[in-house]
Amino acid sequence: MNDYAILYAVLVAIYLLDCVVWLPASAHPLRARPRRPWSAAFELISLQSGRWTAWLAGIVPGTGGLVKTEAEPLLLSPAGLCACVSGARGIPIPIESLREVSAEENEIRLGARTIGRLATTSFARTTAAWLRELAVEPAVGRARLIETRLEARLEAMLDVRAARHAVRRYRWCVAPLGLPVRVLALSMYAVVPFELFRRGLPGILVGLLVLLALMVAVLWQFSGRLRRLGHGKQVPGDVAMMILAPPLAIRADDLAGRELMAGLHMLAVTAAACSEEEAKTRASLALRAIRYPLAREGESCCEAARWARERWHQAIERWVAGHFGSPEVLLAPPSRESDRSRAYCPRCAQQFERGEGRCPDCVEIDLMSFA
Repeated sequence: MNDYAILYAVLVAIYLLDCVVWLPASAHPLRARPRRPWSAAFELISLQSGRWTAWLAGIVPGTGGLVKTEAEPLLLSPAGLCACVSGARGIPIPIESLREVSAEENEIRLGARTIGRLATTSFARTTAAWLRELAVEPAVGRARLIETRLEARLEAMLDVRAARHAVRRYRWCVAPLGLPVRVLALSMYAVVPFELFRRGLPGILVGLLVLLALMVAVLWQFSGRLRRLGHGKQVPGDVAMMILAPPLAIRADDLAGRELMAGLHMLAVTAAACSEEEAKTRASLALRAIRYPLAREGESCCEAARWARERWHQAIERWVAGHFGSPEVLLAPPSRESDRSRAYCPRCAQQFERGEGRCPDCVEIDLMSFA
């Protein structure tokens, strides 16, 4: 294998690595497409008991990528903020101690401690500012203020109208990048390598100049669209990465959409961008997870976690009832996949040929019979 072939293999490897996105449990990704309905993202592997998961962002250039939606809000209550993620189990952080919180990427930090993680950087910033505002409120009446503002915040996360607006912004930003990144991919991985193998390095100078011009066009379009949407803070870092690793520029349409669903929950975004059947499936699974919790989910580590999860689950139940009618409809047994299906898991809806036992994925959940 000559040096040119090795270089080509390295470029292919870089591109394929860029097609895989590692996300924390605080983010729920969706496979977004500029002109087609969205769908659930494809999970590749999960590490550290689900704390980090690798997702496939799509391989074909110009077809969109992953968008990050919120998995759940911070566990905040009048008693304080649940800080279990930082190792201080059982003791919520008092509200008045949150005056110095800050956001670093998608993390909420108090000094050197990480006290919460969210899906997107922009939502982490607004959440940190919101927590600082609450911390300076007078103690008298603060509990009621937290309840009122938190309820409004939960409703905003589940706002389908806001999600539709965000999806329109996504398509305006990402769709024009589709053709340029396809042309860039064709030039980088087909035209220039072909000329390199056929004529050698001196014969591809014109091709390299064209490739450079295409990269500049993609970066210009990428930067301009994001800045017009108010996401200019992410532009310098992303552009720097694309300059240092040119194959990443082919993922420009994927990178551009990652933060555009900031502050929105997966249920709201699926209702706005996915097919009706997909939205119903996601709502059903969210409701089943509430009704059939795993042991580690049912046991609250502190009063703040218990209180916050109760309010969040109530908000989801109200949202489901408002969009799909009675929640019991979504909890009904799934349609049998075959005549051999005898039972199903009430949490994940997987079907089994055996009539009893426990779900191998949910572990602690007993199967239910189709009878």
